Amino acid sequence: MISLNRNNNGGIKFLIIEEDPFLSFLVRAELKKFFSIKWLDVASSSSEGLDIANYKEYDLLIVNYDLPDIDGLSLWFRLKRGGVDIPAVLAIRDSDEEQSLIQLKSDQFDFVLKDDEYPASLIPALRRLLESNRKSYIDAILHKTQTEEEWLDALSQTSIAVNHEINNPLTTIIGTTELLIKGNYDLDHKTQSKIAIIQESAHRIKDILIRLGHISKPISVDIPGGRMIDIRESSRGVPESSRIPSKITIKR
Repeated sequence: MISLNRNNNGGIKFLIIEEDPFLSFLVRAELKKFFSIKWLDVASSSSEGLDIANYKEYDLLIVNYDLPDIDGLSLWFRLKRGGVDIPAVLAIRDSDEEQSLIQLKSDQFDFVLKDDEYPASLIPALRRLLESNRKSYIDAILHKTQTEEEWLDALSQTSIAVNHEINNPLTTIIGTTELLIKGNYDLDHKTQSKIAIIQESAHRIKDILIRLGHISKPISVDIPGGRMIDIRESSRGVPESSRIPSKITIKR
């Protein structure tokens, strides 16, 4: 798929696979008249074209159908099977081949005749592929954004529900432990220490609940068996006043 960033940063990346040097020259000249080009490479055989396309990134492929070793259509299919997905325009000599190729026309593939209008006839086909792939790229970004927004909304609703269900009993636990620690109860130091641990743990749970409500951009981390949201890293904007106490004083 064509990246908008690629096209905006220095032009389009073309690969031409054509065994006729003169036609290659004409195609290059035509492209330079109509497109901003980042690089424009030429291969004179299918094998050379396959080698180049497999190690270098391209936005558009112009390939001759009548190549001596592998025909241009088979070459394009071979690239796709190998994971190299380049939109292509196939140049054909015989108009009889049009009927078999029409059904293949898509956002990724087009063809033109090598007639008197060639290579000028390449330009509309290339522009169509560029525009189609730009639209696909934008649609993919919009879909991803919409999915992320829906996911964040679900996370927010979950946070509200968890806070609603847990906050009241949690507040009771924190309040009770604070009364036990600060009140005039005849508790030994060991018991007070255990109560303080309970209170600190309750504050930590409350801190996590507050942080859940402040997540705007989830940051995931790898854990054994999968991935999870790093709640602390994802909620760096939580006010200091909401944090857990740094120290809980135990009465002696």
